[in-house]
Amino acid sequence: MLKKVHKPGKATPDPIHGLFEAEVNGKTCVVEYEPDTALRDSEQVPLLEEGGIEAFFRREVLRYTPDAWIDPGKTLVGYEISFTRHFYRPAPMRTLDEIKADIYALEQETELLKEQKQNVINQTVTRGLDPKVKLKPSGGEWIGDIPEHWEARRLRTLAAVRASGIDKNTNEDEVPVMLCNYVDVYKNDRITTAIDFMKATATLEEIRAFELRAGDVIITKDSESWDDIAIPTFVPEALPGIVLCAYHLALIRPFSGEIEGEFLFRAFCSDPVADQFRVAATGVTRFGLAQGAIKGAFFPLPPLEEQRAIIAHINEKCAEISKATSRAEREIELMREYRTRLISDVVTGQVDVRDIEVPEVAEDELLALEEDIGESDDAIDDEGDMDETD
Repeated sequence: MLKKVHKPGKATPDPIHGLFEAEVNGKTCVVEYEPDTALRDSEQVPLLEEGGIEAFFRREVLRYTPDAWIDPGKTLVGYEISFTRHFYRPAPMRTLDEIKADIYALEQETELLKEQKQNVINQTVTRGLDPKVKLKPSGGEWIGDIPEHWEARRLRTLAAVRASGIDKNTNEDEVPVMLCNYVDVYKNDRITTAIDFMKATATLEEIRAFELRAGDVIITKDSESWDDIAIPTFVPEALPGIVLCAYHLALIRPFSGEIEGEFLFRAFCSDPVADQFRVAATGVTRFGLAQGAIKGAFFPLPPLEEQRAIIAHINEKCAEISKATSRAEREIELMREYRTRLISDVVTGQVDVRDIEVPEVAEDELLALEEDIGESDDAIDDEGDMDETD
């Protein structure tokens, strides 16, 4: 498509710069064409190119695209300095020992954060928020001293306790339900709609007894390990549909006006309460709690208003600690990925290590390295191994 037609004598043909000789209305004229923007390209030409831009253009462009031309209005003359090329110095590759030390330090940090979180719960659940409060013996062996205006009472006086036996089977003569199962409780502090509940069926009697309500607490009643007994979770609000407490679990429903469900949940999380269940668990290869052992455990009981203040305090402190823990765990994950990648690059020859001096490595260190590689390869499989058993 023509862009401009120059009057005779006003322009000289110069195809390399887009001025072409053509016949228009029977007259020979110099014309300019509209460029095809889809074919437009740019090129960096050395400043000291022999013959300049035109020589480069004839040699490198015209021989492949005869109808191309240079747009003088877009030609820029200058010198580009690549700071990255001339001034960047790559950081030396870190050693596996340095990476391992960083991972260990981060793991220690996460353990300290978890310990700090547990201390916050232990202290506030059993002693309250006032560090100067007068104390009295609780009367419970595991609880120790409590504020003198508190009580220590057995769980049977504070909540209804029901051990669930609802399995994951589906029967045509029963009502379709969703099950909050062992893994849901073990892996979550809160039972919410974000969880993908298992589908099953149940009788009307089971629904009346084990349907989850806002304020309920659920604990693990059976486990393969004694220290995984009575792991709690909390139901903060009503759930859509019919969600039931499933097998291997116990449903704890607080009595209204006696204890807040969330305070009861935090009390279950505290060591003085949890230890009572750990020592009460019976079994050899699988451990379980009798319903009487659950009901007979002692719990600290502050006034309701103080319970609510303690809940708010714990939630605030735990949120701060959980945020720091998540950051540290993410750093650990990235460090492990980097370490695994570095090992892989060395093994596959993508990193040249021929000039690196190799120190003496003890046999036990080599075995530990092989285990690390095996763990990284099996990480996905390990995630899939978590399942339930009847």
